[in-house]
Amino acid sequence: MKKLFAFATALIFALSLNAKTVTFDFTKPADLGIAAPAASAATPIADSTIVVDGVALTSTNGSTATRVWNSSGNYDLRIYASGGTLTFTAEDDITAVEFSGTAVSFSEITGKTWTGSAKSVTFTATATCKVTTIVLTVGEAANVWVPDTVTVTAARNLIDGSDTHDHYVKGVVAGQPFNLFDDMKDGKVSFWLTDIATPADSIEAYQLTGANKAKWATIEAAWEELRVGDTVLVYAASLAKYNEIYEIASGNYDSKLGANPNPPAIHYPDTVTATEAFEIAKALAEPSANGKSTTTPDEYIIGGYAVKVWDRNTDKTWSFGMADVENGSYDFQASNATIVDGNDTVIKNDYMYVRGKIAKRKTNSGNLQYQVYKGTAVHGEPIAIEMDTIGAVEAYNRAQALPVDGSELVCIEAYVASIKTAYSAEHGNITVWLNDDPSSTFGNIQAYRASCSAEDGAAIVEHCRVRVVGNIVHTTWEDAGETKHTYQVAQGAKLVITNGAGVEQTIILDKAVKMIENGQLIIEKNGVKYNAQGAVVK
Repeated sequence: MKKLFAFATALIFALSLNAKTVTFDFTKPADLGIAAPAASAATPIADSTIVVDGVALTSTNGSTATRVWNSSGNYDLRIYASGGTLTFTAEDDITAVEFSGTAVSFSEITGKTWTGSAKSVTFTATATCKVTTIVLTVGEAANVWVPDTVTVTAARNLIDGSDTHDHYVKGVVAGQPFNLFDDMKDGKVSFWLTDIATPADSIEAYQLTGANKAKWATIEAAWEELRVGDTVLVYAASLAKYNEIYEIASGNYDSKLGANPNPPAIHYPDTVTATEAFEIAKALAEPSANGKSTTTPDEYIIGGYAVKVWDRNTDKTWSFGMADVENGSYDFQASNATIVDGNDTVIKNDYMYVRGKIAKRKTNSGNLQYQVYKGTAVHGEPIAIEMDTIGAVEAYNRAQALPVDGSELVCIEAYVASIKTAYSAEHGNITVWLNDDPSSTFGNIQAYRASCSAEDGAAIVEHCRVRVVGNIVHTTWEDAGETKHTYQVAQGAKLVITNGAGVEQTIILDKAVKMIENGQLIIEKNGVKYNAQGAVVK
């Protein structure tokens, strides 16, 4: 017995002198003893210990449970900030830990690899991590990857070669850093780098933090540090290609290697509504020929509801008409916008922010379009728009004072003098005439096809008081050779009953609820169901 014990001890000692690798492969959860979750579902692991080849893995939960996630049959391990940790324990020293996945962010490492010597190592998530495999070296120190410094051109070649290592990328800042959110809520910025030797080669540094992974406090701070023409070093935790765009997909700005002696003046894009963008576009010079455009010298951030959504373009971009109110008529549109917030779908009445230059375009047939072309877009909360609350007579007078095809966003408080077209359950709208006199049946101004809830639509009667938020317009039409004028509230205004037979409601638009019915994406909003193209579903 003693001889056997001595032999076993010697064997363990001999094995400890040789390094071995231990792999936790979360793309195959069943091999780790983890129940494979259904599609778009998860299996939490924080209450269990996973052991592979003598190495034990335990975990704690963060803002969301640490879990294996199934994304269309592709599995990974997700660890969340605010408490999410992974701890590895072994009898021999752990000398290296290398993570693979689309997002790796732990406070103990810069990049995806840890080296050291310890029998227990803990990693704390600083952001949402999406890990596919974890390879540990146990025993003597192994050869580990040390990030090298590469040019932009070399980084693009590495992407084409499906390289999975982290690197430092050296390049010249080719575009002013930007963040589509006015409040910099994510603390990250994107900017373009070009190669010093081959300026035609470029790569987008996408949503990166600052030095030492610190979040940028303001966009102005990023502008001061990263001026066009500066030579900088960027840590690329991962390189990728998205929609044919070469990207530093995750990482952080590291340091400045050389400053541009003649930095350009800084311009921060103004945020404007869809109506304001339309007015800016109208004021631009006329395009020189069909198929040509004139544009603003600076970029803008345009906010508006996507009231008309076309089918997704072949290049995976989106085009949609933009208005200041839900279901409103649109004069301004976003053409071929790239969605950059991860929610790569636009449905009718999503509120969108699009960044780009405002343009007046003359189509091949000679018609004018007012748009932002090939901008970048995110979903967001509506811009708070200040507007006057006026009566029906004042609304009519203001519409008369508008130039032909002009518009103004207003809030009208008035009484229903008559109902021209009853509430349509199919389209969720109603047409009414409005008057300031609660007893009158004569209309001062018409609200044409105003959007309202099914409840209010059924309750609207003559002489009840309503609030209508929308654009008053001045349009013309021809009748037997005579030009006639129309002054009304344009289609798509928001109407609610404020007293009388209806129920008090807010003019703030309800959020849409997404669901799957009969295998189809359905969006229910204000009691009406739409498909992904915005058509009403009966």
